[in-house]
Amino acid sequence: MTGAARRRAAATLHVGAFLWAFASTLLGAALPLINQELHLGYAASGSIFTVSSAGFLIGSLLSGALSTRVSGRILLIASIGALLPCLAATAWVESYPALLTVVILAGIAGGGLTTVVNATISNLYAERRASALSLLNVSFGGGALIAPLVSGAVIGQTDEWRPLYHVTSLLTLALLVLAIWWMPRAYDEDSPDQPDEDVGQAPVRANWFTMRWALTFMAVFLAAAVEWGFAYWSATYFRDVLGSSAALAANMVSLFWAGMLIGRLAFGGLLRRADPYRMVSVCAWSAIAAGTLLAANVGVAFSVVGAVLLGGSLAAVIPSLLALAIDKNPKASGAISGVLMFASGGGSLTAPAIVGAIADRSSLALAMWLIPALAAALLVVHLAGGDSRTSPLAVPGGGTVMHRERQRTAD
Repeated sequence: MTGAARRRAAATLHVGAFLWAFASTLLGAALPLINQELHLGYAASGSIFTVSSAGFLIGSLLSGALSTRVSGRILLIASIGALLPCLAATAWVESYPALLTVVILAGIAGGGLTTVVNATISNLYAERRASALSLLNVSFGGGALIAPLVSGAVIGQTDEWRPLYHVTSLLTLALLVLAIWWMPRAYDEDSPDQPDEDVGQAPVRANWFTMRWALTFMAVFLAAAVEWGFAYWSATYFRDVLGSSAALAANMVSLFWAGMLIGRLAFGGLLRRADPYRMVSVCAWSAIAAGTLLAANVGVAFSVVGAVLLGGSLAAVIPSLLALAIDKNPKASGAISGVLMFASGGGSLTAPAIVGAIADRSSLALAMWLIPALAAALLVVHLAGGDSRTSPLAVPGGGTVMHRERQRTAD
């Protein structure tokens, strides 16, 4: 693949990550108006997010399973093509059951899209997977940050939520055209993105039942649990426990994501030279310190610093873990990405519920100590997995011996 073709493909994947983050974040901004129009209570509106997350988990596993049979290009086009009618239909729903239906279908398409963009970008830049995945998540974070701003502007001008989905549908259609036009139809013969006859379902499944893989799965689960356990409860914690102003509490999740976005920009360059395995260890230690600063309740200012630091600390963890896992079996990148995205989704669903349960039984102040505890568990699980260099394929810098040999041969 030429350098220009690779850049076009990478640009398409970044737009895909941005668009899914943008589309999935719209739901939260539109929810107050949806609740009012469809006469929904808190329990019903909460179920919308649960259904969306369940769809994402299903889509991640489905895309991972299909990746051993079809190419990344086909999966990408199929995911975008499935997402487009779901977003378009959302703008026309008139009942709660219809809303749940399009939301879960959009979640399935989004899970597939997230899986395939992660797998494909890691194959396009196999010599620096961790860096490429970290930068891809910058695009995802950008979509999540921009969506509330666009939503606020549109709703402020129209007092309607449906135009948001009309616009997003048009953007998705543009992405579909871009994917058909720019994603390469064929890869080099030895490209890790090509489905390989030696990578069937049985060999892929066999790799799941090893201690190293189980620890990687658990590490991704814990990283997502730390991330969403705080993000979900940040505003409530700052308002009810720390006694901050309502405005600051409302903006805490944005500050947390801003810290993560800055961290991913920084780590995107750093991971080109640093060992991803050691980077995860350092980030986990930093997350423990940030979580402790948050939970210790030593003042609003220190807690704000802790929140931003926590976001920055977590920025490189999941991209690095994903890169390390794919380095060990590049031909199964799609399946690996799908299962680890499932782990991430599971952690994001579980942790907020556990924090809420502890807060109900005791207090939210005590429940917030779960954040540094989960970060500590992440560190222990990661260290138990052993140094990534024990893999015969892994090399410092996020590439593989196989890939480096190809580069030397080409030169």
